[in-house]
Amino acid sequence: MTAHYLQLWRQLAPYHRLGALALVVGNLAAAVLEVLGLALFGIVLLRITQPGAMPPGFWLTEIAGRTGNAELRLLAVLCGSVYVGKNGLMAVLAWLEARLAFGVQSHLSVKALAAILGQDYEVTSRGDGSASINLLTGGMAAISHNLLLPGLTLLAEGTLMLALVAFLLLTQPLFSAGMLATLGVITGVLVLVSRRVVLRLGRSRHYVEDERLRLLTGIFGHLREMYIYSAGLRAVAHLQRQLARLGATNRAFQMLAATPRFALEITLVGALLAVIYVRAEAGLEPTLVVSIGVFGVAGFRLLLGINRVVASVQVMRFAGAIVERVANVLASPAAPAAAGRGRSGASEGSLRLTDVGYAYVQGKPVLQGVDFELPRRALVAIKGRSGAGKSTLLEILAGLRTPASGVVELDGERIAHKQALVGRVAYAGQQPAVFPDTIRANVAFGLPPEAIDDHAVWRALARAHLDELVRGLPGQLDHLLGAQRGLSGGQVQRLALARALYMDCDYLLLDEPTAALDTETEQQLLATFKELAATTGVVIVSHRPAPIQVADRVWELAAGRLVPVGTQAPQGQEVLSLCATVGADPDSPCPR
Repeated sequence: MTAHYLQLWRQLAPYHRLGALALVVGNLAAAVLEVLGLALFGIVLLRITQPGAMPPGFWLTEIAGRTGNAELRLLAVLCGSVYVGKNGLMAVLAWLEARLAFGVQSHLSVKALAAILGQDYEVTSRGDGSASINLLTGGMAAISHNLLLPGLTLLAEGTLMLALVAFLLLTQPLFSAGMLATLGVITGVLVLVSRRVVLRLGRSRHYVEDERLRLLTGIFGHLREMYIYSAGLRAVAHLQRQLARLGATNRAFQMLAATPRFALEITLVGALLAVIYVRAEAGLEPTLVVSIGVFGVAGFRLLLGINRVVASVQVMRFAGAIVERVANVLASPAAPAAAGRGRSGASEGSLRLTDVGYAYVQGKPVLQGVDFELPRRALVAIKGRSGAGKSTLLEILAGLRTPASGVVELDGERIAHKQALVGRVAYAGQQPAVFPDTIRANVAFGLPPEAIDDHAVWRALARAHLDELVRGLPGQLDHLLGAQRGLSGGQVQRLALARALYMDCDYLLLDEPTAALDTETEQQLLATFKELAATTGVVIVSHRPAPIQVADRVWELAAGRLVPVGTQAPQGQEVLSLCATVGADPDSPCPR
């Protein structure tokens, strides 16, 4: 666990580390003021009682013995001023602590998202999206509230407690040593007993938070089904069960956090009252009165510090699970940088797969022995049944997945890493995303504003037959897209196509690009694809007959193998036509 905390420390920016150092210095200054104020209070208390009764050589007695009434008033004012100054400094430090904590939270959030998106696509896609979202939202809030702020409190209170302990041992060694030993033993026992329980509760809480976010994401991502099937009550019941588990975890943690305060307060007050009770019959000497008074002031401040220290340790331990997750994300290896985006400049070339295989589960290949070539100037269609591996094939061609076997060549050269394809191959998937940004940013996605060419954006929109719609929107390219400014399914498909066309790559991969379009718009886009094929290698994966009919060549993906239409397919399947007829016989090899 310590290694994970050190990993987070190494991820901080230099100015964050300087801020932490400044807080250390500030807390040392506050501790000095606290001890100075306590010393002044002890002198005043000694002067009010009978300083002559104190043991000779006691340094507070020496000072109090030389203090007259006028000086006594001055010391009282000075003591009050010191405490006012100390509390003013603590207020400034509290503001700086909050500023540092939330600054670090933002910094780590940005680094964590960059680390996740910088990972290999296959690693990221295998992860749980809801858990990643929870990590970047609730997890980072926990880093701030359950790690950074408690850690800074631990620093401040620990520094102050050390100063108070040193003062008490210096002024009243025997009396203070007994009290402090008792408090120390009880504190140590409480921390050791709760240590493992708190970590287990923290892991349980973050697991339930992941589950809750996954449930809510599913609910609001599928509202149509929720209403059609009247599944609201079922969803509410699921949420109630998760909240009950979360509530039980939080209650258990709150009780663990409150227990030290009860135990320590009873111990301190009981010890002081026991001393008074035992010595009351013989009479309380001035020495004992001063000891009880000074320890009462310092001890109750020490008690507050111990409570905060124990609570901070428990809260930080509670955050241990999220610290581990954040540290692992930040330490994850990054994928190699992409080669760039756009065309290579060469007039000829091809994207070739030789004997390529791929499996999500070992021993169950999705693709096997795939041989495929996409020339620079061709329109190729790929069809196959649902689940045959067509999208996986496109992701390999796009450089998103590494084949388990075989060779990938780009323009005649074998690629050393799949990242060589990223930026050289444009891709529009089945479920294109619309980001909460302007239309300009959605088309030129991934580019900074100053690098976007508006003329190229309009050209891509026109080729995707979406320019007329955009010209009619308020703000046109500056029109903001989002939940309340949505597009239809067909418009989203065309926006994704415009995004791919804006990249202007040598190869264009399209997964069901006309699935949500009417016949007229589909024919317009197919004409665009034929035009693009004059300079670009275009692959269309589709179940619809129209894209298949306009292709220069058609391939069938069946049993993990890719074969040209009209040749013998694996396992004796004969593909004899373009299968343009919708609703083929169930025994037909044509895709359904």
